[in-house]
Amino acid sequence: MDETKIISLEERIPKFRKRRRKKINRILILYISIFFLLALGILYFQSSLSEVKKIEIIGVEMIDHKTVKEWSEIQIGSNIWNVHTTKVEQNIQKNTNLIKEVTVTRKLPTTISIEIKERKKVALLKTEEGFQTLLENGAVLKGWELSVEKIKGPVLIGWEQGTHLDDLIQQLYQIPDSVLKSISEIHPMDSSKVSNALRLYMNDGYEVHASIVDLAEKIRLYPSIVATLEKNQKGYIDLSVGAFFKEYES
Repeated sequence: MDETKIISLEERIPKFRKRRRKKINRILILYISIFFLLALGILYFQSSLSEVKKIEIIGVEMIDHKTVKEWSEIQIGSNIWNVHTTKVEQNIQKNTNLIKEVTVTRKLPTTISIEIKERKKVALLKTEEGFQTLLENGAVLKGWELSVEKIKGPVLIGWEQGTHLDDLIQQLYQIPDSVLKSISEIHPMDSSKVSNALRLYMNDGYEVHASIVDLAEKIRLYPSIVATLEKNQKGYIDLSVGAFFKEYES
């Protein structure tokens, strides 16, 4: 009985040794792999493979690419992993309120991508000091100068800062660009009193009477109304109540 047990144990010893060698070999291979990965990582970080070679600018319309790169403070040749994306986003956005959103990402191996969403420029406000560019959120553009020719929207004349102007800007923001570009000027209907009534002068020569309250909804009808009019008809399009053309009284 005792001999049988001894023989069985002796037969099992080689199997244990074989399993132990396999385990040691696996551990050794794991350590060697980690060593090589660390060595490759060190070589990568210290070589030109990890340097910024390109700064990609996406989405800008008014701001030129060179200016965005200057604002980013990213240096070509710097290590791509040393670029703090959040800080770069803050560096760019702090320069002007024209920028609504900034997203900075790494595009390995050597590109930094900067995607910008600009705020919509809805109108120009005529003031005693000159023209101010109004943005979709009602703010006056700061930190970036735009020429009057670059604003494809109406000029607001006779308006003062306040609730009615804020409401008007919100309505203008909702108007499709194709229609917004056709508006030349917007005046209060009566500058002597505060009201929602306004007068629009269009680039094609027509005059439109409307209300701030539903301007964005009603002005969409303008192209179809104009299409039904005969050439040289003199009058104005009334969108304040309904939508119709009314000839000037002689």
